[in-house]
Amino acid sequence: MSSSLFLNMFSPFFSFWFYIYDNDSSPLSSTDLRVQIVRDAAETDLLTIDKKHSSSWENATAFIGNQPGGYKLRFSYNPSFMDTKEVMLDDITFENCGQEDIPGGSERLTCDFEQDTCSWYHDYSSSLLWDRNNGRFEDVSGNGKTVQQNPGVLCLWNQFCSTYISFSKGYFMLVKAEYNTDPSSVARLMSFPQPGGQTICVSFFYLIFGNSIGSLKFITKRSGEAETVVWMRSGTQGNKWRFADLTFTSDKPIQFVIEAVVGGEQGYIAIDDIVVSGSVDGSCPPERECSFQGSLCGLLPQPSADFHWNRITGASQPANSSGPTADHTLGTEQGYYLSAELWRYPEGSRGAMMTAVMEPTPSDGECLTFWYYMEGADVGELSVLLQPADSHGNASRLWTKRGDQGRHWRHGRVTLFRPDTQFQVIFEAKAGGGPKRDVSIDDLIFVNGACPPAGRRPRQCPALGSALVHSLCIRASPPRFL
Repeated sequence: MSSSLFLNMFSPFFSFWFYIYDNDSSPLSSTDLRVQIVRDAAETDLLTIDKKHSSSWENATAFIGNQPGGYKLRFSYNPSFMDTKEVMLDDITFENCGQEDIPGGSERLTCDFEQDTCSWYHDYSSSLLWDRNNGRFEDVSGNGKTVQQNPGVLCLWNQFCSTYISFSKGYFMLVKAEYNTDPSSVARLMSFPQPGGQTICVSFFYLIFGNSIGSLKFITKRSGEAETVVWMRSGTQGNKWRFADLTFTSDKPIQFVIEAVVGGEQGYIAIDDIVVSGSVDGSCPPERECSFQGSLCGLLPQPSADFHWNRITGASQPANSSGPTADHTLGTEQGYYLSAELWRYPEGSRGAMMTAVMEPTPSDGECLTFWYYMEGADVGELSVLLQPADSHGNASRLWTKRGDQGRHWRHGRVTLFRPDTQFQVIFEAKAGGGPKRDVSIDDLIFVNGACPPAGRRPRQCPALGSALVHSLCIRASPPRFL
């Protein structure tokens, strides 16, 4: 049984009552009652009910997701030979069909995907769909072979060798790049709008691996505003799960979108163990990666500084500034970065931002990588300092650059070593005497292990489970939680 064509509905639920009557007492005579979305020749399962018989009328609910118009709903069951069942339906209803409608339970965004996708739903208007997967699927390899996957293991072939990605044996969300996948195909998971007026802490695990794989984006959309990319990783990040945490503060309702963009014919993008929670005290754990697209990532002004830095975009730069016209993350005028705006302050003024208190480093330290922009004659200087959490003003200067560094983003890195005590990292800018001057930073990343010596960049990473990212061989050790 099929419905007529539906027009566009944004994220509706539908429910119905069913009754399965059967005179056959055989335990093998169960029925699969299926509900599908049908669009042209494509069919997508929404709900399957495997049941022998009903003792009374029962209710079922399914979530349709963001759907463009032009689809039907189909109810079906396939009777077996000599099947005596009768399947009855009644009271089919639709709820939350409008763009502003928010159903109950929409806050259930913390999800390990073991049972379902929680309150995350598919954007069916995109060209691909995320797949809830536990490693059981077939992969067409680069050399034309079909490899049957083992539970918990993905096998990715390239022209040199076979490489294996180890997943936990539970479920996760996956997008595969295959030989028949169009480049720039997109899959999107969406949340319902979350209430404004609060600080929301978000963390998740992600994996991006493969030849010419695309990108993973975390996007926000506030009521009445366009979508904003607040976090993005492009290209292979190594065959390991990595950890990301984000902080959001918004006066308006805020909606989250997790978007995977396929860039080639080999590779995987996966996410798992999303945690979304409201902050009790208005702060979230210190972030291990920060692109400044959504927030300051917990960075705070140092109280003893003369001024503080600002989170701005290239489009907001005044004409008398020498700052970047585009951020490093997105490379656009709309991308955010952190700017000292030195042109506002007299020569010798000092502005500093500091992280929240961080846990002690591993025994071999950890590497802070970042991108900085310093342009203009007598622009001033940029420094990175490390301060023990129980110390006030007793900071060690670890890294400094002075003067004009060119009209482009440059890469910096510094080893942090404080295995015995908690600490804070300070980014300090001092104004020079030039008429046009500015210092900016973007894309901070904290990675376990010391940085490689200055001037040395490995051509390749020798160990399986490592990937070359910003001149570092990222190891397959688990992330250090804060």
